[in-house]
Amino acid sequence: MKRILLFACAAVLGMASCTKDLESRVDALENSVQSIQQQITELTEKLNKDVADLKKVVDALKENVYVTGVSEIKEDGKVVGYTITLSKGQALTIYHGTNGKDGSNGLDGTNGKDAVAPTVGVIVVDGVYYWAVNGAALTDASGNMIPVYAETDAPEFKYEDGKWWISTDGTWSPLVSAGTGDSVFSAVNYDDASVTFVLANGTEITLPRQAAFSLNIASAQVAVLPGATVNVAYTITGATENTTVYAVADAGYSVKVEAASASEGNLAIKTPNPLTDGKVVVFAGNNTNAGMATISFTEGVVNITENKYTVAKDGGNIEIPVSTNYSYEVVIPENASWLTYVETKAMRNETIVLNAAANAGTSRNATVTIKSGDKTWCTFEVAQEGSVAANITAEDLIGNWTVSYISTANAELSFDMPITASNDESKGNLILTKWFNWDKRFQDETIYATFDANAMTLSIAADQKIKGSYNDPGRAKDAKGNWLDPIVFTVSGDGKTLSIDSKVQFGTYYLGSFTNFGDHYSLTKQE
Repeated sequence: MKRILLFACAAVLGMASCTKDLESRVDALENSVQSIQQQITELTEKLNKDVADLKKVVDALKENVYVTGVSEIKEDGKVVGYTITLSKGQALTIYHGTNGKDGSNGLDGTNGKDAVAPTVGVIVVDGVYYWAVNGAALTDASGNMIPVYAETDAPEFKYEDGKWWISTDGTWSPLVSAGTGDSVFSAVNYDDASVTFVLANGTEITLPRQAAFSLNIASAQVAVLPGATVNVAYTITGATENTTVYAVADAGYSVKVEAASASEGNLAIKTPNPLTDGKVVVFAGNNTNAGMATISFTEGVVNITENKYTVAKDGGNIEIPVSTNYSYEVVIPENASWLTYVETKAMRNETIVLNAAANAGTSRNATVTIKSGDKTWCTFEVAQEGSVAANITAEDLIGNWTVSYISTANAELSFDMPITASNDESKGNLILTKWFNWDKRFQDETIYATFDANAMTLSIAADQKIKGSYNDPGRAKDAKGNWLDPIVFTVSGDGKTLSIDSKVQFGTYYLGSFTNFGDHYSLTKQE
């Protein structure tokens, strides 16, 4: 009886154990099915996404779209793919294929799933890209190869009933052959000039690489002069054929865009007089990108600290410190061939370097001008000692001279002035036949002056009169507004130049009123 009971108990326990084992196997099978389904779902989604991205790559190649950015995608510190940004604003996320070969950037294709997907790529025939699946060209119902057109959608794929299906027009058809596991892309290789997409079927598609769109202005703050035109260059990175540039100005400024090409040009900006705190805003853009830049202004300045520099008879370099924010040129008189411009050192706080040749003759000087176009900023005198004493007499100064100066309207003027022998030695040993005024250049005067051979000066007494409605006296003021009495010119060692401080103002004086004609005066004897 006990044996029967023990056997019955053992049978019951065995049945319970078998049932539990069966349940475990069923659960494991269900989990396996779910895992496979999840794997196939993920693989299908990735396949369709990669095929869509492949179409974008081919479309970009045909439409001359370029790559503007490449960024790595990493997992556990390892590069598994790239995000590629195109100039039309699209972004592609490319992961390595399952069995892709190593790329030139250390890429490998070991991140695919175990499930085998169709191998999708393209083939090129006579420059036309056609869809290919599992190594064969994809054809329509009439047997014609299907090209990769921008106007048509990419093929779609799904996995059902243990096989892969494809649709190109909404109708699903089963695939006859299986893939290799390399679904679309196997590698992405890139450098500074291009990005190459390597497909699983071996086809390579290369897109040019270019920096992101940007508008670049030569200077965001420009030094200008009142009532003048300044040119500001611009360039555009990432420009296309349909890139346009336009600009607007305010507060009295005006601007004209002068495009040399789609990627560069000039902005011709006219400034108001007087200057204001206006701005110019520049816009550049095309169908997909845009850029903007703003230009502000500051008044141009060119300053020197001294107005006379002396060099020894042996010659050498002369350094003239300049404080400036504006471009300029150094102008040396044609008759001062002994003085040459060497260079301008540094920028903004600059040093002009002139070179004086050795002087085997008498002392000499030259008036050097710093200009920007029609604008004369300043002048300074360079005097050089002579190797021999001067032997100049009043008679040597008799002849025709050219008077040059800057008018109060900032115009450069010059006219002829004969210097003749005096008819009254008590008043002076020479006569100037003109006064220092453009309007009186045709009016003969008798202005007595005295040449001092020892001091090498020519002096005009303050009591000298010029012809006018009221027989006005000719006068001059220094930089501080003091009257010059007498008016003294320095005579060069060769007797060919008369110079005076550039800031001296010449004019006429009557009834407490001084009419200023200008400054920066110099006289040069004509040959």
